[in-house]
Amino acid sequence: MSDSDSLIDNLLRRRVLQFVGMYIAATWLVIELGDWVTERFGLPPDLTSYVFVAMLVLLPSVAIFAYGHGAPGKDRWTRFERVFIPLNVLIAVAVLFLVDPRVEAEAATQVVEMEDETGQMQRFEVPRQGYHRNILVFHFSNASDDPELDWLSYGLAFMVAYDMDRVSPAVSITTPLDNEYIEGQLRRRGYPDLVDAPRALALELARDRNSAALVLGSFDYEDGEILATAELIDAESGELLSRFDMRAGDWLDSADQISAALLDTLAVVPADGSSNDPVSQHLSSSIEAIRDYTDGELAIGLENDFVTAIEKYQSAVELDPEFAEARRSLSIALYLSGRPEQAREQAAIALRSSYRLSQPSEFSLKANRYIFEGDYERGLRVTDIWTEVEPDSPRAYAAQATLAQLKGGEEGLDKAMAAYDALLALNPKDSRILQQRATV
Repeated sequence: MSDSDSLIDNLLRRRVLQFVGMYIAATWLVIELGDWVTERFGLPPDLTSYVFVAMLVLLPSVAIFAYGHGAPGKDRWTRFERVFIPLNVLIAVAVLFLVDPRVEAEAATQVVEMEDETGQMQRFEVPRQGYHRNILVFHFSNASDDPELDWLSYGLAFMVAYDMDRVSPAVSITTPLDNEYIEGQLRRRGYPDLVDAPRALALELARDRNSAALVLGSFDYEDGEILATAELIDAESGELLSRFDMRAGDWLDSADQISAALLDTLAVVPADGSSNDPVSQHLSSSIEAIRDYTDGELAIGLENDFVTAIEKYQSAVELDPEFAEARRSLSIALYLSGRPEQAREQAAIALRSSYRLSQPSEFSLKANRYIFEGDYERGLRVTDIWTEVEPDSPRAYAAQATLAQLKGGEEGLDKAMAAYDALLALNPKDSRILQQRATV
């Protein structure tokens, strides 16, 4: 009989292999049970990583114990066992303190350097391929009996979407007012005010837009307290991912609570230089200014009324001169109304507060400023960067297509065609893109 056969027979007789096999199976069972317990009771998800490392480091002790005590009959503890097993336990404890066993997931974003429109190298955080998600926030339902709060169906959704959209390029947040296809479909299906769409229709439209998830919500107002509810739904399966019930003393706080809960469920990590600051710090601290801004957006979005929109935007920036998003919208409305000088003035003021803008709004503002000045080359470069930073953003490609057409020439028209092709890939059911492409 060979030495190897003798060794295996010895291990089998002492039941070392059986003990080690059972220990490995028990380790797997503990990890599986631990994953369930941490998820069920909200314990730190890294807890099972520590348990796994500890059990792995203790495996030699299990083998030594089995070798000394696995054979039939009574066995005595040896001096080696008395020293090795406690030492192994101490090593396991030390490993847990000195080594971080958590497995870091690949970051959803990466930092790249690109030349901006002025020729300077800039660092941009961009989503890794396959990590970007589009989230569609539908307008909230007004569950109160007060029609004076109807504007908040749009205003609350806007605040939540804007607050989330500035945190990371790994997610893009839009509302029906931001997407012509969603807006048009809601109107055709009998929802001209773009509110109170049933869940089945909301899911269909979210899937048409290739959204990863959608948000449906409602709000009430009782005895000076805001009661808001938001549901995060997986677009593909229709599964309810999470439901949030919020109580707040003011509308800005309710928007902060909802966006924070949604970002946490979606596991969105703020980009470098970004954070989930309160709405009052980056949008506006004046709910009256936000109402005027929302009314301006509705005037254009629902009625195509630029005169009323300009009045509302102007009122918003008078109430809050630091309201950069309102100035951005005001500059566009002024330019489209044939008032380019005033448009340039408002764009310049808004750029001084660009740190308060979401990344899409900042790109939009920069590109439009160059359009106002007739510098299509630099404006187009801004949209080029925008589409690289947000490669799944319909808003970015729409801006690029429009500006490329304005620039004209063979190069410009080729770029416009490519932008419309990218838009179609993102929104294959939007026939209006085909109509726009046909004008190139």
